[in-house]
Amino acid sequence: MNENPLRGNSRSLHFSDVSWKKLLLITNAGHFVTDFYNGFLPPLLPLIVDNMQLSLTSAGVLLTVLSISNSLLQPIAGLLADRLSRYYFVLIGPVISGVFMGMLGLVNNFGQMVTVLILSGIGTALFHPQAAALIGSIKNSRQGFSMSIFNTTGVLGVTAGSLIIVPLISQFGFYATAYTIVLTVIFAYYSWSHLAKFRLAPASKRGKRQLRQLIKVNRGLVLNLHLLVVVRAILILAFSGFVPLFQTSQGETVFFGAVSLAVFQFFSVVGMLLGGHAFDLFGAKKLLLTSFIFVPPLALLFMNLPGIYGLPFLAAMGFFLSSSTPVNIILGQKISPTNASFMSSIMMGFGWGIAGLLMTVIGALAEKVGIYQALTAVSFLSFAGILLSLTIPIKK
Repeated sequence: MNENPLRGNSRSLHFSDVSWKKLLLITNAGHFVTDFYNGFLPPLLPLIVDNMQLSLTSAGVLLTVLSISNSLLQPIAGLLADRLSRYYFVLIGPVISGVFMGMLGLVNNFGQMVTVLILSGIGTALFHPQAAALIGSIKNSRQGFSMSIFNTTGVLGVTAGSLIIVPLISQFGFYATAYTIVLTVIFAYYSWSHLAKFRLAPASKRGKRQLRQLIKVNRGLVLNLHLLVVVRAILILAFSGFVPLFQTSQGETVFFGAVSLAVFQFFSVVGMLLGGHAFDLFGAKKLLLTSFIFVPPLALLFMNLPGIYGLPFLAAMGFFLSSSTPVNIILGQKISPTNASFMSSIMMGFGWGIAGLLMTVIGALAEKVGIYQALTAVSFLSFAGILLSLTIPIKK
């Protein structure tokens, strides 16, 4: 173990007459559906703030609530998923997320909105660890690319949700969010019969002891990877959450704010795809460093150029920030393959939950000094990412 601390035994998959490609298709579709609903809140925030007469601090609270519920609960969901014999959470997660986020337009006050966001976030938390572990169980030479495809479908879902929801409610009213529940119904109907045919071996008690030992041996790497997730998540959550509000504060329309968010998210997709390929070719260290080093100048160019002229720099920032996303998940799963769902939840969820806690703080800061100043301050957190990338305890 000391010679190769990342070595371990994967959970075995027992395939029936349905190919593993079908399972991967369903998993990626589930990621799209789940994150489609996660794309609703940021572009709707300007309207929610206006309709409910909320402060920027309260807007930050809503972002925090959604982030905490869909992220901090992931380690618990990951531990449960590692003990299941079927991929129940891959099916249940998108359904819960979709049904409750579809109720967003039906609520009448701040408290009801918080409740709906929490329940929708629980569905997201259930889905992600088990789905990421499934993708990570594929043994091929392009594991980084496979993981980046998985991450890409999620960001495509967020992008689609962001672009669709504003025109939908503009046409039919806020209650039209309920119409979107049909998407998760279609996913559940199609996926159930296929997912029921797959079985996997639950993690053993010995696996729990092995997990503790492997984390202890690799504690420096685990801490570094986790902090990298937190820094990246703060940057992504702050800009994706407050960019629509920033644009409307500059006199732009709500739809332009949604388009700006979609641009950021779309080029995040491109970054994930090419980043997964770059990970396979060049390794983690160079990719991590590159993903953080360009953030401050790109953020400043975006915020200081008017309207559409700033969007290319917002796109570039999304590209670089998201390019290193597959690194954390893959390295985390290699530390303990027998508990891949739990390790995925640490690399994907827990760090994002901690970052989500700061959205209320960033909202309060924006209310005090302005959104421009708050986002400028956030962009300089990328220097922490650069330092962590330089000191990560791996050779490549």
